[in-house]
Amino acid sequence: MRLLTKLSLILPLFLSCNDQALIEKNIGPRALVYPEYLNFGHVNVGENLQEYGSTISYDTFIVVNTGDEDLLISELNLLDIVGNSNAISIENGDIEHPILPGENRVFLVSFEPENYEIDSAKIQILTNAEATNSDQNYGAELVVEVFGIGDAPNILIDPNDIDFGNLTVNCDSTETVTITNSGNIDLHIYGLDETISTTFPGNFVVNYGTLSAPTNDNPWVIPASQSLDFFVNFESDLAFINSSSHFDIRVYSDDLESPIEIILVEGYNEVETPIIDNFVTEETKKTDVIIVIDDSGSMLRFQNLLHNEIPVFVTELENLEIEYNIAVLTTTPGRWIGMVSHSDINPHQILSGFTQVGLGGIGNESGLDSVYVCLINGYCAPGNSSFWRNDADLVLVFVSDEPDQSPNPWTWYETEYTQIKPIDKIQIYSIVGDVPDGCYSYINGTPYSAVAGYGYWDLALSLGGTNYSICQPNWNILMRTLSSSVSSSMRYLLSQDGTQIIPGTLEVFVNGQLQDSSYYEYRENINSIVFFDGYGPDPGDTIDIKYSVGSCN
Repeated sequence: MRLLTKLSLILPLFLSCNDQALIEKNIGPRALVYPEYLNFGHVNVGENLQEYGSTISYDTFIVVNTGDEDLLISELNLLDIVGNSNAISIENGDIEHPILPGENRVFLVSFEPENYEIDSAKIQILTNAEATNSDQNYGAELVVEVFGIGDAPNILIDPNDIDFGNLTVNCDSTETVTITNSGNIDLHIYGLDETISTTFPGNFVVNYGTLSAPTNDNPWVIPASQSLDFFVNFESDLAFINSSSHFDIRVYSDDLESPIEIILVEGYNEVETPIIDNFVTEETKKTDVIIVIDDSGSMLRFQNLLHNEIPVFVTELENLEIEYNIAVLTTTPGRWIGMVSHSDINPHQILSGFTQVGLGGIGNESGLDSVYVCLINGYCAPGNSSFWRNDADLVLVFVSDEPDQSPNPWTWYETEYTQIKPIDKIQIYSIVGDVPDGCYSYINGTPYSAVAGYGYWDLALSLGGTNYSICQPNWNILMRTLSSSVSSSMRYLLSQDGTQIIPGTLEVFVNGQLQDSSYYEYRENINSIVFFDGYGPDPGDTIDIKYSVGSCN
């Protein structure tokens, strides 16, 4: 019936366009193909299998001899195959017998998708025809284009092999498993079976989050191009120390090619390693201090407070026998005020004079950049003056009633500073407006206010320093507290990677005495133990930091 329909469609074409050619004699064989395009459309692979037991669809094309001599087909070829190379085929390819003048031959084409796929090909028909008509698909070489889509779900699992690696006992780690439907119709997940495949199973747990476990009656339905996650947790177990654990997860779905996918899971139960880092604080502490003072128009009152109390700061350093160098800069980059050393005569008076830096500086205060400029090629830089000492701690003190407005973010300066001086040899202190709202107070009956000191405040927190409010009423106490912090060894860099430290195992001993955990804290960003103000070890003290490392992810 389909062939008759095609002939009924094509016959008027012969009569209207080729009636003269049919009458003429001695023109030789002529070839015409119809149709030139076969579109099988969408074939639901799963439904067709269930309903018909097969996914094969058929269609036909015909080759007509419009000449007056026998038409011979020498070759039928499938070219330019895209997708499944087995999906498209020519079932009836009779080319052994000639097609007589005025007759035709029917060719059967099958489309058999196996999964979600987009398939296409060209059928090339080579004949002995002697002429070509550009208006029709005539000629020695005829082409039929074929296209079809297999509709099906397609499961992709990432990862399908999970290795938790060496995990320290009493630690655990979780991996996310993503199931994606890369097909074009719904994917159904009917179950996840968990199978222990070792005599040392460790402790594996599959967690579905807010989902219920999939079942045949209640499958997970994943639409085309969508994904769904579940989680696998491994807890290293002391009962299986120094042994491997293996675990399989079988995923059941309606994917046609892979109805069962296996996820291989393994981990190793590793013992934790005890570590002791030992330190001895220097008997004579060398400290290079840079005080950066805001020299903008609003700083007169704060400069006077600093001027009045800076001798207290120097006296405390001397009482603690600190070998100090103290330089003074302003928040105007490149402006060097001066330097005083512990060996100078009357250092208190000299430094006090340096602190009144004036009010003519730039309005966009750039204290962080001022230090950077000085350390790179200014008076603070190694080799440029007697200020810099390789074996001394570097202490930066910022005094400002405004946030830092340097051309780079504070994180950039943190990186640069720690490349110039090792991170465990840098201390940062700020005397600025409180974060986040700034501050306001009366000092000796005079009102004082400051904007939040962002930048300075952030850098001090990041590098284990301390922030002080510029509005606090008693600057005498402030200077004494600051000198005590500067003179103490406040920070100790751990020898092991911070990501490997087992939580809860850190203990700190000073001169053999266990320290209360309220005296210090562990700063992950600098991998250091940082003592709080007033609790730092004194010169000559021994510090032992004990902890355990492993792989707690």
